Amino acid sequence: QLDRIDAPSIIRWVYSLQVLPADDSNAPPECCGGFRGSGYMGAPFDERGSVSSCEYDSAHIAMTYTALAVLLILGDDLSRVKRESALRFVSALQDGTGCFAAYSGGERDMRFLFCATAICAMLGDARCDSIDVSSATQYV
Repeated sequence: QLDRIDAPSIIRWVYSLQVLPADDSNAPPECCGGFRGSGYMGAPFDERGSVSSCEYDSAHIAMTYTALAVLLILGDDLSRVKRESALRFVSALQDGTGCFAAYSGGERDMRFLFCATAICAMLGDARCDSIDVSSATQYV
């Protein structure tokens, strides 16, 4: 049934949700690099992604997982994903117990640990070198 949808338009929309660091900032990695759930916080539509529109407009680990899954299902090669930034984003959300937060300061539990490892795999970090696997395993 995928041939009945406008995949290129959906792909452009998903990429517009990528949270990019501002060129002139040292934005913390836990705020950008991943994907936001929608543009409801005022981020302008730009199919390349956009910087955060306010302090509450940050990437979310579950939305990042979902965005990457949708892109792959629609046949995208993920070439426009800022891979290094996305992996830094995931790594920055891991705490000392090995678990992951949904976003900076957000709730932490197994759902987000799953998202973190799936994101690593989808972005070509199959060994999860971007995260502390030992502490994540201990958390589980």
